[in-house]
Amino acid sequence: MILETPEQLFAYELSALLDAERQLLETLPTMATESGNEAAQSALQHHQAETQQQAQNLQQCFQHLGQEPQDVPCLVIQALMEEHDEFLEQEPSQVNITAFVVAACAKVEHYEIACYKNLIQTANFLNQHAIVGLLQQNLQQEEAMAQRVEHLASQLGQQTILAAR
Repeated sequence: MILETPEQLFAYELSALLDAERQLLETLPTMATESGNEAAQSALQHHQAETQQQAQNLQQCFQHLGQEPQDVPCLVIQALMEEHDEFLEQEPSQVNITAFVVAACAKVEHYEIACYKNLIQTANFLNQHAIVGLLQQNLQQEEAMAQRVEHLASQLGQQTILAAR
């Protein structure tokens, strides 16, 4: 694949982000179950519905471009999933699994936020204003989820430390 123009790079990065959202759709239910925490499960289940909408929004971006998504794997999400699998092989306690899942979600959200901000900037440069709106909707959901899991991580951290004393 040759990437010579800003438009080609934009479609490439959009394709990778679509793959990320699709991978997350597959893993969010497992992570919700693993978390063992009602608040975490609720947040992850809610975000699964948002992630489905985000993938649809990215598909609409391709419709606006008059293109099909490319087959571009998101290696960052793959690496985070590998990290998750490696962690579980260490036979962690349920408390540590919950903390790990929440922290992993924060990592994912911040990665996605960076991707969406970059794509919004590029879409603005390319005068793709209809696409900007779709990407901004996704960005707002990712930022809200990041705040949710950061708050949850803080609560869980306090509970874990107090319980250990």
